[in-house]
Amino acid sequence: MKSLYHQIVIGFCFVIPGSYSSLNAQNLVPNDGFDVQDSCPSVSEIEIAIPWNSPTLGSPDLFNNSCPSQQGSSRSGIGSSGIYTYSTFADNREYLQVRLTSPLTAGVTYDVTFYCQRNDFFSLAVDRIGAFLSTTEYSLTSTSPITSVTPQIENPAGMVLSSTGYNLITGSMVAAGGEEYLIIGNFRDDAGTVTQDIENNGNLKSYYYIDDVSVFQFGTSVREVSKDVTVRLYPNPSTGPVNIEIFNHEQGSDLSFDIIDINGRIVSRDSYGSDVRRKLDLSSLDNGMYLIRIYSGNEYIAHKKVILR
Repeated sequence: MKSLYHQIVIGFCFVIPGSYSSLNAQNLVPNDGFDVQDSCPSVSEIEIAIPWNSPTLGSPDLFNNSCPSQQGSSRSGIGSSGIYTYSTFADNREYLQVRLTSPLTAGVTYDVTFYCQRNDFFSLAVDRIGAFLSTTEYSLTSTSPITSVTPQIENPAGMVLSSTGYNLITGSMVAAGGEEYLIIGNFRDDAGTVTQDIENNGNLKSYYYIDDVSVFQFGTSVREVSKDVTVRLYPNPSTGPVNIEIFNHEQGSDLSFDIIDINGRIVSRDSYGSDVRRKLDLSSLDNGMYLIRIYSGNEYIAHKKVILR
């Protein structure tokens, strides 16, 4: 089954000498793939993947492909998790929560990413899945949507996540300072969530596997997020003009790109048809670090670094 939206997002980090002396790539999310588990999980035992937990009375699931039961659909490694994002019970949600290895620093930009995959046993797909970074840990006594906060990272409204392949939810945020807890789920109530009945099997719930969660300081991520599509970027170093070539990408899809500054602002946006070879002239940009995201629907590919001088 094809997704209503197929997007490829490719991130490149551009560093101009004199602006930043070094990059330290450290994922602040512990046990980011749910692979470290102290025993084989049963249903609703997310706490086995220490230090993950549930911030509400909801009961998110944990999976382990090496165990005889509770085998899930991991994107990498042996582990994955799963949450309801819409239910037959009105305004009923599940969430995942984890404490970061260190609090975020005020004024610093961070890249936040995670992957979700729709479970086609359940009929519905939704548009609203996101991540909220909080200064305090949540321990709520209900299964209601957490609508009192605004997630810093969220899938766009109306872009229904209908694919049964893994989709990346990604974005950049400037930290207010002290954010230490990450919560993943649907932060909208039923009225604020777009649903689509994909399977037409009467099982009117929406359930997604979650895997490979990360929070990196802006531009320092080194995770390769696609095993099929590869990217060549040259020359490196460069004085401004940069050639981009994309390999193993499905031909015919229109490509476009955003150039994003360190504050998460889009400073340039353009489209260039389906040509997988493109030259970008970045010489008009001020010295500093930039992120280039290339789109062809809705799936993230990689981060690359290049020096502009």
